[in-house]
Amino acid sequence: MRLQRPGRIVILLATLLIAVPSAAITTVPVDVICPVCGTKNRFYDYASWGSYVYQHPSKFQFVFWPYTSSETFYVCSHCHLTLLMWDFKQFPKEKREQVRRVLEKLRIETSPDYTKIPMSVKLVIAGKVYEQLGKDQAFWAGFHRVAAYHLARENRPEDAAAARTKALALTQGMLADDKNSEKRKELLLISAAMKHFLKDDSGALSDLAAASQLRFTPEGVGKKEAQGHDAYLTQLISEYADGIKKGTVPSDLKDEP
Repeated sequence: MRLQRPGRIVILLATLLIAVPSAAITTVPVDVICPVCGTKNRFYDYASWGSYVYQHPSKFQFVFWPYTSSETFYVCSHCHLTLLMWDFKQFPKEKREQVRRVLEKLRIETSPDYTKIPMSVKLVIAGKVYEQLGKDQAFWAGFHRVAAYHLARENRPEDAAAARTKALALTQGMLADDKNSEKRKELLLISAAMKHFLKDDSGALSDLAAASQLRFTPEGVGKKEAQGHDAYLTQLISEYADGIKKGTVPSDLKDEP
């Protein structure tokens, strides 16, 4: 299975759990031209993976592979353009000069080997670039969740908490918008996750209880996909609530390698 732009990567979780056998994640080297400065970079792409990646403990933060992997964030060795691999490859040409000016103002030390650059550094650069690309509320809620995951892994709890606070505020904003009513089950689960890691378990359990009464039925998603994702959410909600009550939800630094 090849990695595609993950617009629906989470929606397909339950289907993947059934259809894809467990296997190690394998990578292949790829040469990618930076869309801003034209430098040829040696990066990695994913060739295969197993369904187990969707059961990693990061699911309790509603953060999933490939977002958990540093290799997913490409960094140009020359101008330091930093984006998720699919966005790096599909960079809008009309934003080139605008982003170039932003990158020129940054004074950040990086490494020729992009896999060795700390995620905290990558996220700073990526955040500046994505600000120029006009991303929506849902993107930023996810970006801050991913940032919190990596910041916590670098043992930066205060920065992780700040990122989760932003993610929670954005998620609550989406919950207040009627146009997201069909996704309310998932949004409540995300809200619960952020609250749990911000040490508000009573709020997390309240959100999980509310989410357990709903179904995930978004427009534009096939019936089978929606049912599969809804089943995954139901399972995770139950597991999460039970884990909070028993104190068994994995902490930040006890996650997958």
